[in-house]
Amino acid sequence: MWGYAQSLFGDTLVRWQTLAVTPFALWASAQAVAHTLHTHAPFDLLHAHWVLPNGVPAAVIARQHGIPLVISLHGSDIYMAERYWQTTPPAGGAFRAAVAITACSSDLLQRAVRLGAPPRTSA
Repeated sequence: MWGYAQSLFGDTLVRWQTLAVTPFALWASAQAVAHTLHTHAPFDLLHAHWVLPNGVPAAVIARQHGIPLVISLHGSDIYMAERYWQTTPPAGGAFRAAVAITACSSDLLQRAVRLGAPPRTSA
């Protein structure tokens, strides 16, 4: 239910089952990252692929541990943040927590800025 091929219909729609398990998956993700940081420290940074869903729990954990966060965008994450209004605020929060944002294209980066990524991290 959680994962690229299982959670989306062709990068355009989120399956209802995915929405139902989202809070649990995000909590489990945050716990797994926190556990890794505690058991395999030290880390220089935390790197999240996709602002949704990975960037959101990564932002929380990076802030708690005082380590920089880098978010890499691949496309479907930005599309989902644009399409579903409920995902825009969490994506914007993750963007603001990141010290750097990478993207597969300049268009993707500009769309991230419109969703809340600070232009200064989008160089």
